[in-house]
Amino acid sequence: MTIVVDLGITLVYFSIFAILHSIAASNPLKRTVAAAFPGFMPYYRLSYNLFALVTLFISFFTSPQNRDIRSTISPPRLISFLLLSSY
Repeated sequence: MTIVVDLGITLVYFSIFAILHSIAASNPLKRTVAAAFPGFMPYYRLSYNLFALVTLFISFFTSPQNRDIRSTISPPRLISFLLLSSY
């Protein structure tokens, strides 16, 4: 694939991640979850963070722009790099 197509696919994947991330962080969704499952609210933030992490990994590992990074860095180091770079 060309670089333009690869960048386009990466942009689409990241946009999907950003939209899902924003929806999960929105107050209307929090209120809906609180009304439907009041006992779950203490765990909402944890599940939100896990959801964000999983969707970020999916978008990162399926993105064609990251082939070179994935092939040169071992998975444990790559995961620790991604976790530490978010802080």
